Amino acid sequence: MIKSVDIVYEQGSNEHNEDQYISNESHGFFAVIDGATSLAKTGMPGLIASQTVRDAMAESVTASPLAAFQQANAALSETAVAESEYLSVSATPKEERSTCGGTAVRFHEDALEYAHLGDCMLFLEYSDGTVRRVTFDHLSRLDSVAIREAHDYRMKWLEQHGLPSGDDVQRMHKEIKEHVSPTLLANRRKLNESDGYGVFDGSKEAERFIESGTIPLINVSKVLLLSDGLQYPVSPDSGSDGWNEAAAHSFKHGVHSLLKKVNELEQSDPLCYKYPRLKPADDKTAVLINLK
Repeated sequence: MIKSVDIVYEQGSNEHNEDQYISNESHGFFAVIDGATSLAKTGMPGLIASQTVRDAMAESVTASPLAAFQQANAALSETAVAESEYLSVSATPKEERSTCGGTAVRFHEDALEYAHLGDCMLFLEYSDGTVRRVTFDHLSRLDSVAIREAHDYRMKWLEQHGLPSGDDVQRMHKEIKEHVSPTLLANRRKLNESDGYGVFDGSKEAERFIESGTIPLINVSKVLLLSDGLQYPVSPDSGSDGWNEAAAHSFKHGVHSLLKKVNELEQSDPLCYKYPRLKPADDKTAVLINLK
């Protein structure tokens, strides 16, 4: 059934790569995971959540993705309590939690099971070239507010100071981050809430937001899992969707080509001016499964 698997995995502009992935071809289990560091200075890095979830799911590759997600979230609950000063996840302020999103699939003879939390995405391509977007990015609506605020502040900064160079580039990015921090904090406090988004954080509430299902493999030729760092950079007035562009590029040219293209576009825009975003480069992970 599985003909080949192509994987890209690259660190972004932050100190650590908080993305993780699983590729277990013998059991037909694949996953992409994207960690999110807490917003508090004394909080936990996103790497704790993404590594814990990856390790727990790697031990559950014979289970359904839904069951693997549930077991991984339970494992994260134990790790989060052990790593923090709080007695439970529910007692930990949301902005101090180590969290992660993820998408996982498991192949059967004639069907694909999947589970999803957060902003890692799942796409299918059919034999006639039709692309199907299976999952929904619930964080995009919230992130777009912070990105818009960052872009507006950046425009004012450039009008006042002109094009920065050297240390001024980092100073500009730091000021922008401080400016949008209240919005980022408000968004983080909506995790695992009905007006926000679902994410692994070790809480019982997280399980309510797991999306899962089974898809018949009728004429499916390729399956793609992406972390949000590989969204195609798009300008505000282009009318394009970064996720759809990334999927289309991956299915046509492959994920290594997508990685190269996204890096080229980001490097051509170090000020995040042409392609508005919250950081110069995010961690990037993709798993593309080609079917026979």
